Amino acid sequence: MVLLADSLTRLNISARLILRGGVVRPWVNVFCLPVPGYIEPLGGGGPRAMADIQSIELNPVEARYIGRLVPVKFFDHQAKLESILQLAKIDYAICERDPVKVEMEDNLARGHNEKKYRYFGRHGGTAKVLAIYRLPAAQLDGMFDFKHFRIMELLQYDGSWISGDTDSAEADWMHGWFDETDELSEEYVLALSQKWRVSGWPGKRSIAPILPRKTVARRTVGFSRFQIFHLLA
Repeated sequence: MVLLADSLTRLNISARLILRGGVVRPWVNVFCLPVPGYIEPLGGGGPRAMADIQSIELNPVEARYIGRLVPVKFFDHQAKLESILQLAKIDYAICERDPVKVEMEDNLARGHNEKKYRYFGRHGGTAKVLAIYRLPAAQLDGMFDFKHFRIMELLQYDGSWISGDTDSAEADWMHGWFDETDELSEEYVLALSQKWRVSGWPGKRSIAPILPRKTVARRTVGFSRFQIFHLLA
């Protein structure tokens, strides 16, 4: 869904949400994912849980306004849009009235069935994710239990996963700060870990680089030989 939301903005194509019960939201051109499991159409009524959305209708024809004296130009991005949906492994249908329709229930169910791992973000009672854990998808079919923390793995700075470092996660779970509702999408995990590598990995102390010393040869007044001075770079 991250890829789809970014593509809607980049291609400037419009989309609208069809909520369960048949409520149709306005057409908008910008979507964002404020938190995992939610979609927010900017200017379209605030964030909505993906589970509450029946489908998303996409209009691949961009109406581009160039200027007051120039007629509006139309660009058909259907081929690009279909390629993006296929790349993101999102099921869709081509309809006569609404060219492209994404059924949310089918995609959410298929996504859970195909996952090898499920990812969760520990926030420690704060408003942002502090650590990312994963569990084998086949091992979790309901709510967290003590057994899950024995096999849970923690994401490291170098992209590896280690087991046995789940005391903080288990403590947060017992305090009611961390549970199965804190699930993250694989795309979100990738984007957040890349951001952390640039801005600073949570809990990782930054170590100032040790600058090399360089040797400089200088002639000292009153001496016929060179003295070696070691100066900090």
